Amino acid sequence: MAGSLPPYPTFDYASDKSNAGPRWERWVSRLENLFVGLKIENEERKRALLLHYAGESVYDIYDAEKGETEASYTATKQVLTTYFEPKKNTQMEVYKFRTHKQKEGQSLDEFVTELRKLAKTCEFTNVDKEILSQVIQNCKSNRLRRRALREPDKTLNDILTLGRTLEMADTQATEMERETTVTYLVQEIGRVVRDNANSVAILLHKSFNLKSVKKEVKTVFTTNTCSNILLLEHIFLYRIFLPFTYLDTNSDKIFFISL
Repeated sequence: MAGSLPPYPTFDYASDKSNAGPRWERWVSRLENLFVGLKIENEERKRALLLHYAGESVYDIYDAEKGETEASYTATKQVLTTYFEPKKNTQMEVYKFRTHKQKEGQSLDEFVTELRKLAKTCEFTNVDKEILSQVIQNCKSNRLRRRALREPDKTLNDILTLGRTLEMADTQATEMERETTVTYLVQEIGRVVRDNANSVAILLHKSFNLKSVKKEVKTVFTTNTCSNILLLEHIFLYRIFLPFTYLDTNSDKIFFISL
């Protein structure tokens, strides 16, 4: 049977003993999910696989702690859970939850999923209430925060629905604004090219839709006499397009530079 067993990581108790309780709970949860996937229902076999996959150090712990407990899967799991549980630092888990903030570019749904995962080890009496509070305090959207504060009777699901709507609106508006900026940028490039017989360096922000810009720029430049076009992608793009004769890499403007 051992040769046909699917791979599964051992439980590395020594790597973080102070947080062994929550880690053990997650490890067992994933193992039991594997049992479901493999259609393993026999309690004796589940116990054997638990001790096999947990690793030698965990087996030694069980051997020392089992006492007179019966040799069943449930009893074996409980012996190990009881051993690891005191190693759960609830205050540290709550601290991790409280200090968790929405990352740049992360959706609200992804943020809430992370909060739910962190909340599992915090022993909150009302998880949704705690997550809602965390969303209001640490979400990236000021508009969502203001709406939530103006309407304190809103539930977590209400705020999530509103947040998704705001995210979609922001995405659509950003795309429209970028397309408008591309058109203006191409027009300005054409003007600068017409006014400068020499080559021109074009600096664009790295998050800009370069594929679209390059396509349009190529169309402009093929009708003009420029021998060298350089796209530098590390300057922030504002809607200020002015010709300069020097390069300032700390600037927040786009520069058209005569070479």
